[in-house]
Amino acid sequence: MTESNRLRLLYHFTAPVNVSEILDSGQLRPNPVRSASRRRARDVVWLTDSADPGRGTDHGLVPSDPQAADLDKRLIRFTLSVSDAQHWPEWASRHRVRRTTQRELDMAGNGLSTRWWVVSRPVHSTEWVRVENLRTGHLVWPTGSPAESGNTPAGLWQY
Repeated sequence: MTESNRLRLLYHFTAPVNVSEILDSGQLRPNPVRSASRRRARDVVWLTDSADPGRGTDHGLVPSDPQAADLDKRLIRFTLSVSDAQHWPEWASRHRVRRTTQRELDMAGNGLSTRWWVVSRPVHSTEWVRVENLRTGHLVWPTGSPAESGNTPAGLWQY
């Protein structure tokens, strides 16, 4: 296998308010990253090789409003098994993401951008290993989505 096609265990963090939509859709959807031309955006799912969401501003996962606990992306961790993840610094260079944008993102992520990976497509539930609420310790998935079970998995909305 080439380096780019090696199966990797990576992590995606999100806030509790996003979980039902993600579980119902069965996929993590990409978000845009601006390139040098500013007119063109590439869509990626952001991942990290660190299972620890950190504290404070680590990885840029904390909401700007400290009172908005439901927006804290350190609370829900998706563990994923993907083979086509690309290391963010190299991906950004190949796709001509402006250096100022790269520096801004690195600063927002507390200098941890070397731990970041991206996938340029949705990450489907077939690639999910588990989804956990890190505040409560409860397993959110594979126990089933709220739509499938008719209720919210235990501990999902406790923060």
